[in-house]
Amino acid sequence: MPIDEEMKNGINNLEKVNYKVDYIISHCCPTSIQTLLSPSNKRDILTDYLQGISEKCEF
Repeated sequence: MPIDEEMKNGINNLEKVNYKVDYIISHCCPTSIQTLLSPSNKRDILTDYLQGISEKCEF
């Protein structure tokens, strides 16, 4: 699990490029995708963090 400082760094870097990226690589997925793939999985800080990013990013 990334620490707060690492998650803030990720957001800061995305803000520098106006959330426009080619791709994002992660070992986890956003809450919406995780729930779709496996409804029994519970949301957590990381999946919610990635959900927020996926809603703002342009790929």
